[in-house]
Amino acid sequence: MMSGASAVNHAETFVFLDIETTGFRDPKITELAMLVMPREDFMPQRNGTSRRALNKWTSLFNPDKPIEAKASEITGLTNDMLGKYNKFDKNAATSIMSYLSHYPKPICLIAHNGRRFDFPIIRKSFENVGVDIPDYIVCSDSLAILKELENGCTGPIDRDQGLESSLLLGPCAAGGTIAKQQRKSFKLSEVHKRLFNCEPVVAHFAEEDVEILHKVATFYGDEFIKIAEKLAFTFSQVRGNISN
Repeated sequence: MMSGASAVNHAETFVFLDIETTGFRDPKITELAMLVMPREDFMPQRNGTSRRALNKWTSLFNPDKPIEAKASEITGLTNDMLGKYNKFDKNAATSIMSYLSHYPKPICLIAHNGRRFDFPIIRKSFENVGVDIPDYIVCSDSLAILKELENGCTGPIDRDQGLESSLLLGPCAAGGTIAKQQRKSFKLSEVHKRLFNCEPVVAHFAEEDVEILHKVATFYGDEFIKIAEKLAFTFSQVRGNISN
């Protein structure tokens, strides 16, 4: 957890974000998905439903390097599939920043296990192509947020959570409750199961990851965004490489 003051006091836009990559060795982005939600739309949805009006961005990228076997197994993406797509180059990074610039600021990006996985890779990817991430964009890790909301647990998280991808919403019973456990798993699928009494159906797309994260976040509503803001940090505070 970051010490000192938060990087943002009142975010106007929240962006649920997920990336898929080539693996853990010098990872390159193969897929990026974002779901954008203005602060005023962040109302609790405890019956498991989702708002109809959602702004989404999803892109596939040619990583120009072999995808590790485990990454392909989890994401369903292969080099043959991605060969026809553009690389994550300066045009891609500029397009992403241009897209986000249209939304009210400050903007808070939220990714699950983002501090250890998504955000270091995003920072390095933007640096590699010479595109700056503006100061009005900050980060928050939903893993830390959910630990605080559920009164938390200690200990390291499995590195595979960064790669664990694509949790598609299944038919769920409404009105789930949070199980009281001595030690909880904070994989997104397990949090979903505690809240909605069912497991998400496994799929293979970053877009579904951000949808399930959005669903979990809106279950808590204002509670979620207050903690997201409290735990927010800047990209300058993100380590350049993913954690071991």
